[in-house]
Amino acid sequence: MNRLVTGTVVALAAGAVVAGTAAGAGAAGADIETSEYVAQNCIGLSPNIIDNPYYGGVTVYPDGNGRISVTWGNPSIWGYRTDGTLTWKNLRTGRSGQSNAHFTHDAEGAGFSAEIATGPGPVRITTRAMNRGPFLTLAAPTCTGVAHVR
Repeated sequence: MNRLVTGTVVALAAGAVVAGTAAGAGAAGADIETSEYVAQNCIGLSPNIIDNPYYGGVTVYPDGNGRISVTWGNPSIWGYRTDGTLTWKNLRTGRSGQSNAHFTHDAEGAGFSAEIATGPGPVRITTRAMNRGPFLTLAAPTCTGVAHVR
């Protein structure tokens, strides 16, 4: 499995470099803002046991002026529900907040999304959740990481 994942990551990275080079040819010196995945190594067990693993990290998309959009969730073969919280703290200003998240994992990868005005700077994002399947309820690992917000 590691070989497949590594190959996919390398292929995606190569594609991103080619796409970035083509897109940036006319915009020399312009800042290109991209998404970043926070807490990418935070993996837990699905309450369905025989399923895709639970990923507690979030993808952060810059909206500019100290605002971000975040998405949290991953695909599941059998489906289950997540009830959790997403907390954030701007490490430069001390500003913080919390969003309650209730979403279903399905084959499409549906999940939670929110727009947050964090202010610019490094922002620590933490997810905590309970995952509820048809037979089991499992506490998910607490996942945390830092996003760099402009």
